[in-house]
Amino acid sequence: MIGRTAKYFCKGFNKMKLAILSTGFVPIPAVRGGEVERLTEYFILGNEVTHKYDIDLYTIDDELLNNKHYKYTRLIRIPNNQNNIFERVYYGLKNRLFRLLGNEDFFYYGASQIIKKYKTNYYDKVLIENSMDLYLQLLPKIKNEKLYFHLHNDFNDNDLGKTNKKTKRVLQTCTKFFVVSNFLKEKLRKLDPTLINKVNVIYNGIISNNFKKLSKEERMIERSKYNIKKEDKVFTYIGTVSSPKGPDKIIKALKYFIDYSNIKVLIVGSLTYDNDDINDYVSEIRKEAKKYPDKVIFTGYIKNQELNKIYSISDCVIVPTQIEETFGVVALEAITMGIPVIASVSGGLTEVLNKNCALFVNRDKFYVKNLSNAMFKILKNPKLCESMEVGGKKQSEKFPKNIRAYYDELADNL
Repeated sequence: MIGRTAKYFCKGFNKMKLAILSTGFVPIPAVRGGEVERLTEYFILGNEVTHKYDIDLYTIDDELLNNKHYKYTRLIRIPNNQNNIFERVYYGLKNRLFRLLGNEDFFYYGASQIIKKYKTNYYDKVLIENSMDLYLQLLPKIKNEKLYFHLHNDFNDNDLGKTNKKTKRVLQTCTKFFVVSNFLKEKLRKLDPTLINKVNVIYNGIISNNFKKLSKEERMIERSKYNIKKEDKVFTYIGTVSSPKGPDKIIKALKYFIDYSNIKVLIVGSLTYDNDDINDYVSEIRKEAKKYPDKVIFTGYIKNQELNKIYSISDCVIVPTQIEETFGVVALEAITMGIPVIASVSGGLTEVLNKNCALFVNRDKFYVKNLSNAMFKILKNPKLCESMEVGGKKQSEKFPKNIRAYYDELADNL
């Protein structure tokens, strides 16, 4: 193994060796989608240009990875047996046993297999993406490596005390702790102000060249696919069709637009899941939409490379989240294309957006009514929309807009 490793890195023997550990659920590169996976792919593509690191990327396997080859990144592929009935039963029983013993760690197939394959004391640096359980289970194997943790989501969604304990342990033991917004950084400050100097904000990025507006002619062709007329005003939701994300709020707001025949709502996102709770919600939202058969359009899943078409036919993008968003990639994509946004007052969304490009709605019992008021402003005020287009494009420049910009921001902090 030593000989093979030396041969692999012979072109860059003096380069730092970096291990990137994925969550172990979805493959990287992002051949099956995923925001964290897409950002990690940006990093390895940026490294192909700079060759700052020789990288081992630990990822769950997928047949679509067969055509992915990199000069300075080696994919260490974990057999994808996570849905095997034996593995599911084994880890289910293991987690139940550890709960009975008072251990709150969560064990799962992907993390366990990555840790088994991990080469102890081989790397200069280790970057763990978004799995505290993987991080903490790997920790006993770490010797001289510098550990970096990259958090993309909130860290105390449902079990405040337990998750805070895990988060604090990661913060105490890592070299640096990366977060995607100042919102998350401030939460870490409250958790342990003495360690806040370890925390760096690395904003998520997009590839702006992928988000170019269609021409007027192309826009009308694309609108016609959804039976949307030239005079229609289109309010669009893009994302997971689930209760925390709040797309039902947009449909419920349509009760205030009964007399407006030119209102259309696009719901962009998959309506098929393995999660029973989400499927129940999808049934409910479909039932609600039947009240407005001429106004609500479900597009299903749209590939990321096709989203510019959806943004181009939209007059406004709505981000109606009912939880604390850590960032808001959809919001960034929308303002990059100059699309006005209506958004909940929520976590990192207020960093991605500002009053020059977005109308904000407080998350309270009057949410649906206040959302409809914001929609009326967009509907009735073309000059407001024009100013929001300009303000959005200006605001979007604060964030990484290409692969190299995102790579440099993260690599310079490792």
